[in-house]
Amino acid sequence: MVIVVKSSSKKTGVSLRSVEKLCCVFLWRRIAEKMPLAQKLVKNYQRLSVSDRCNCHRRYFRSNQKQLPEQSLAKPSNRVSSQLAMPKNKGKGGKNRKRGKNEADDEKRELVFKEDGQEYAQVLRMLGNGRCEAMCIDGSKRLCHIRGKMHKKVWIAAGDIILVGLRDYQDDKADVILKLLVYGSQQESFRKVGCHPLLGLALVGFSAISFAFLRFVGDSPRSASIRSNASSKFRKKNQMVVLSVKPLFIILVASLSLVLAIVLLLPSSPFSQTMLSSNSTLGKSDIWSVRRMVEWRPCKWWLQGHLSALPLENNGYIRVDCYGGLNQMRRDLCDGVGIARLLNATLVLPKFEVAAYWNESSGFADVFDVEYFIQQMNGFIKVVKELPPEIASKEPFRVDCSKRKGQFDYIESVLPSLLEHHYISITPAMSQRRDRYPLYAKASLCQACYSALRLTRSLENKASELLEAIPKPFLSLHLRFEPDMVAYSQCEYSGLSPSSVKAIEAARGDRKPWTGELAHVWRKRGKCPLTPNETAFILQSLSIPTGTNIYLAAGDGLMEIEGLTSVYTNVVTKSSLLSDEDFTSMHGNTKAALDYYVSINSDSYVATYFGNMDKMVAAMRAFKGLYKTLFLSRRAFAEFTSEGFSGKDLMQALWKAHLDDYVMGRGSALPDCFCEFKL
Repeated sequence: MVIVVKSSSKKTGVSLRSVEKLCCVFLWRRIAEKMPLAQKLVKNYQRLSVSDRCNCHRRYFRSNQKQLPEQSLAKPSNRVSSQLAMPKNKGKGGKNRKRGKNEADDEKRELVFKEDGQEYAQVLRMLGNGRCEAMCIDGSKRLCHIRGKMHKKVWIAAGDIILVGLRDYQDDKADVILKLLVYGSQQESFRKVGCHPLLGLALVGFSAISFAFLRFVGDSPRSASIRSNASSKFRKKNQMVVLSVKPLFIILVASLSLVLAIVLLLPSSPFSQTMLSSNSTLGKSDIWSVRRMVEWRPCKWWLQGHLSALPLENNGYIRVDCYGGLNQMRRDLCDGVGIARLLNATLVLPKFEVAAYWNESSGFADVFDVEYFIQQMNGFIKVVKELPPEIASKEPFRVDCSKRKGQFDYIESVLPSLLEHHYISITPAMSQRRDRYPLYAKASLCQACYSALRLTRSLENKASELLEAIPKPFLSLHLRFEPDMVAYSQCEYSGLSPSSVKAIEAARGDRKPWTGELAHVWRKRGKCPLTPNETAFILQSLSIPTGTNIYLAAGDGLMEIEGLTSVYTNVVTKSSLLSDEDFTSMHGNTKAALDYYVSINSDSYVATYFGNMDKMVAAMRAFKGLYKTLFLSRRAFAEFTSEGFSGKDLMQALWKAHLDDYVMGRGSALPDCFCEFKL
């Protein structure tokens, strides 16, 4: 291809600026060979960007266009003319540049060192809404906020190394200052599943030190070339050998890195328990051997706080009507106690509604010790078994609380009805805003949930017999894969037996399963219950031995149980340990009470669902100081399987996901009555 270059654009129809652009894009190598001035101006031509090359060529053309041979020029082809006629794009990428899509991550830049009040960190997971969770090099896990200037310009993902600014008033939160670029294979090693964040941050620290030292000794590409030229001249003149410090420093950095890795991996190191790699998933160490960093314990303001005296006069009587299963009714009762104390009302013994769906007909007095409940609530709230004669003859006024969730909702909407009728019944709505309650109301709620509710004497004796019959030590597994649970989730499963499919279809009713892309998204959000086969696989990935004694805390009609018992053979249930007469005479609440009692007293507890029972059991275990509690992540399993993980890779990924949850104590207890303690 021949390029026409003329000082006057009228003869060729092509502007000099377009010729320069074409030269920069297509023929810069050939032109550079014929331009001594360009080679003189640019020592390292290949490292220049396109814009820098254009500037270089522009200077050459403006000073030498009259010296170009006229006879060597020819008319441009139609293809070249059409390309040269296009207007020049004066921008730098438009919206793509604003969104950071044109920024090359491999473009090296100077490393920014931390200052006072700053710290290096590695992103553990993205939380959305400009937030991420990161492990700082000081060993603290903080919630980091990504400032608006970086929004849609700097893309941060899990595994990235960032520089954060610490907050003086919030030690558990930080602000992302910038994203550090790690080059080569280091970035992939940091993002690899199972790589501990502190080890990666230590390597970044050593990289920073080495970079600073290399800058100090002048080991940049430009200074290296100058030093090599000077060294060659020096050797030619004096015939001496020049020894470079770079190999020695590389050996020093490698030695320090090895020493740091050994220190972090020592058994006595505080990080050794959490730095378990993929090999540990196949070894003898299980998830319970990992040292926890956070525990949840009852708050002092609840157990050791000074209670305010109850008012001499109250505003009326409140009865809590509870529906559903045992643990759902227990949750409603706890919320009802807090509401009654908030409204300065006397609590009437709650009413457990008869639910044919749950095969239930027992009341509050059939499950819990009434006298013990009244005694334990003394000083927190007044509880009565019988109403005064003038009120006992009438039914309570029903108040709808389906949309009442906060303190002022009840004061503004429910209190007027209580003052008017003096006797009302309520059913608290889910997702109560208990954090807005005053301390005296929260203390009453916590006391009712974790101290005042005790099983009846006969039921507790039966639960104690069941507990003694289970081989020790044992793991209590709450597995939820009943037909009604699967039907409610609207998830589709393949490979089920015909009997399981028939039971699911009978319980599904009008709730049709999701299909297509919606089913994929629904499963990735963790909405689908784990099958017994999937549960066994996750337990194996957590290095829980297959010979572990497992008590199956599950309801009637559990499906596909063979997927679990084929791997874990020592599985027992209450139906196999109790006599047929005792088991058949029990209702749904009494059976659930047995599972609850065994679970809170087990050596370890694992749940496949974060339901009402799981929340109450985890909280009671934390109240009793039993912290071997773990919730299997349905979302992590769905995400990893959708990404194509299988076999050992899937086990390693599941180990890492559950390790972080267990170490940080996520889901261990309800935050309303428990406070976080760092170990």
